[in-house]
Amino acid sequence: MNAIPAKVAGVAQIVMVAPAPRGHINPVVLAAAALAGVDEVYTVGGAQAVAALAYGTDTLPRVDKIVGPGTAMSLRPSGGYLAVLVSIWWPAPLKF
Repeated sequence: MNAIPAKVAGVAQIVMVAPAPRGHINPVVLAAAALAGVDEVYTVGGAQAVAALAYGTDTLPRVDKIVGPGTAMSLRPSGGYLAVLVSIWWPAPLKF
């Protein structure tokens, strides 16, 4: 959703997290990520993913900015990192 604008803006490394029901990410999601220029994909979703990216873990790097669809619940684990989080949630197509 936001990989192409990030590439255009000059972001050097793009990390994506995605839930993996039954341990597998949908191949179409992986193909779209590859086409969009995503550098790393991790199989974690929801509030856990936001917390892992905000703080970093042994297996996920701490990132400088988190963007993408999100709700108040998914942003809650960010704690003091709310300044680096950007939630973009469009429940319907934008009309100009």
